[in-house]
Amino acid sequence: MIPKGKYVKTYKGKGAIKKLIEDFSSMQETGDTVYSFGYEDQFDKALGKEWWKTLRKTKTSHTRFQGVYSWHKKARKPSSERAKTRYLKAGKGETEIAIYKDTVRIFCLTKKNPYAILIRDPAIAKSFMNYWKVLWQQGKSK
Repeated sequence: MIPKGKYVKTYKGKGAIKKLIEDFSSMQETGDTVYSFGYEDQFDKALGKEWWKTLRKTKTSHTRFQGVYSWHKKARKPSSERAKTRYLKAGKGETEIAIYKDTVRIFCLTKKNPYAILIRDPAIAKSFMNYWKVLWQQGKSK
């Protein structure tokens, strides 16, 4: 389980990242919102489409998501009715940043060696949230 207090921790490999995501999913309560920004479809590519689809249906069924995603082809509707998304046309990449309360998770979602950096610090989370708000204002709904 994820400890309390300020800290930085890294997770390497698909199994560790999946565990990190599942641990956070178990901490979230009905109505909580996770804010994210990054590049479309990266979790599917790095962790497997079926695993990600199952997680969204079962473990995160009580959570809402708001995301700003870069797309390089065609923006599409969110894959969940609990998600609100906006899009920026900005090319391709392999990162996603998720903000939840006082925590920031930075994912580098390469197929071969994915890793994540977990930062639990209210001031840093607030700074990333401010950045998310700017991207949200610039993004376009689909």
